[in-house]
Amino acid sequence: MKSISQKIHDWVDDGNNTITAKVFNALILILIFLTILGLVFGSLPDFPEDYKQWLPRLEMFTIAIFSLEYILRILSASAHPEFKDKRYPHLAFVFSFYGIVDLLAVLPYLLGLFFDARFFRLFRILRFIRVLKISRYIEATTIFRRVLYAKRMELWIVLVVLIMMLFFSSVLIFFAENGEQPETFASIPHAMWWAIATLTTVGYGDVVPITALGKVIGGLVSLMGVGTFAMPAGILASGFSDYRKEHSAEIGSKCPHCGENL
Repeated sequence: MKSISQKIHDWVDDGNNTITAKVFNALILILIFLTILGLVFGSLPDFPEDYKQWLPRLEMFTIAIFSLEYILRILSASAHPEFKDKRYPHLAFVFSFYGIVDLLAVLPYLLGLFFDARFFRLFRILRFIRVLKISRYIEATTIFRRVLYAKRMELWIVLVVLIMMLFFSSVLIFFAENGEQPETFASIPHAMWWAIATLTTVGYGDVVPITALGKVIGGLVSLMGVGTFAMPAGILASGFSDYRKEHSAEIGSKCPHCGENL
């Protein structure tokens, strides 16, 4: 006899090939897209009132289903391969990435039931987090998340380098341009806007250096920005290549018919 947790896991977990799991997760995926469309079209000022009145009902229905899904996944955590070996598998799911996403998907609406509208408006922006629920049902986003995690140290190093470059660029351009443009480059924090636009090679043109030294600094910062922002692309490309090699090796070591290790 299967435990209740195992039965629920078989019903709702997207890793299973049961009919109930496929239907349940297809329903959740459809509701995610519907609630995203409702959020987008509901922001249109000229959206027809005949259709807009259905948006709160759609919101209520999706929240009910998402809440049910959240409860079922907590109950089935002790049968989930990722959490069953934990000391407290249910808490492990609650504080996992998807557990937090599932909670935040319903939290804004639930807060609106207990607090006034002004307080609720502060949390309405959290509704967009429902987009992250899609990552559970689309394999590509799962692969991307694993690559990010595998390359997290390299990406942190790049982030630190970018912050250092932003600071040094802001300091240099401030001392070069403050004398000629005291209002535009009034302080180092003011100069950071120019540094961000230049490092990212966006170059809005609203803040530009006019001194010879400032133009030299601007050119060097632009060149450094091109090279620095190419680093994350190379790191991620390497991560995807490593994942593909590992995945190919894993597939190649198993029988294509029974799935057993060779």
